Amino acid sequence: MTLLNAAQLVLLGILTLLIGVPAILLALLLPGKALKGKLFLVVSKTYARIALWFFRIQVVGRGLANIDPGKPYVFMSNHASHADSPALALVISHPLHWVFKKELARIPVFGWALLACGQIMVDRASPEKSREALAEALSGLSGNNSVMIYPEGTRSRDGDLLPFKKGGFRMAFRWGCRSSRCGCRGAARSWPPTRSGSVPAPSRSRSSRRSRPGARPRPTSPTS
Repeated sequence: MTLLNAAQLVLLGILTLLIGVPAILLALLLPGKALKGKLFLVVSKTYARIALWFFRIQVVGRGLANIDPGKPYVFMSNHASHADSPALALVISHPLHWVFKKELARIPVFGWALLACGQIMVDRASPEKSREALAEALSGLSGNNSVMIYPEGTRSRDGDLLPFKKGGFRMAFRWGCRSSRCGCRGAARSWPPTRSGSVPAPSRSRSSRRSRPGARPRPTSPTS
């Protein structure tokens, strides 16, 4: 790990404290999942914008005009990088309720913020409890509050799509809302999932996506 890498990670930790602690306190005072979702929309976009800047990753959205900003969706995206979540949070305008594994709730401040802000925790070891958590979460959503889920269930190590689980599709069907396929391209090269202790290396990527909503992380040049 270089000195720059270490500095970026320290800054990310400070950012998590500065944004996460006030978000937790405010979320505990807000009633209802809809209000918590709106709070998390502001929190996640602010956090994502600054964090991606730390790591010199630029995000370009494609196909967002196909999304109705006033209607709820179940967004389903591929997952191959640490950069996927902040990239998606940055470009999607809906208040998102993220489906996340319970292990993330153990991360100080970061995990606590997810719980306080009404995000959807599931236990991958217990499908029955996961279904109950998803059903309970959907019952409290209204307006354009939406759900974000990674149907692969985990990050792909090589960038190839893994088999999809049925949870996201069932949610859209039972909730009676639209589902939207999202995709992050270039993220795996920018910040590989195997580099949990380092930072993305500069690279360039292209996107051929036209009609599907999504985000394309692209590292900027150190001189730009």
